[in-house]
Amino acid sequence: MFKVGDKFYAVHEELNGFGREKITMTDQHGVEWSRYNKPLRSYKIEEWSIVGRGTYVLEGEEVRCEWITTGPVLYCSMSSGETQAIPEEDLKMYIDSAEYYFLSAEKAKAHIDRQIY
Repeated sequence: MFKVGDKFYAVHEELNGFGREKITMTDQHGVEWSRYNKPLRSYKIEEWSIVGRGTYVLEGEEVRCEWITTGPVLYCSMSSGETQAIPEEDLKMYIDSAEYYFLSAEKAKAHIDRQIY
């Protein structure tokens, strides 16, 4: 499904509850009201690129662990410059669930718009 050079997008939700400042004001009728300097949640879209592909090579006795995969592993580079190894089956599952990972920036933006409104 994925090949080197493919791109996908991750939506990250940041909770700003503790970093917000409450601004209190009084209007001309003497009614006191308040607002915050930032929204409770903010979102950002991060572009990931598939920069490599590898397979699991076993040396010695096989051990069953949840985090070991025997299938292909994709090496993904984030727009921040960090690279992570993600099992291909996991990436397929994440993208199919359409929770936070998307194949296009437009779908990621649409997901954010649904969360905000």
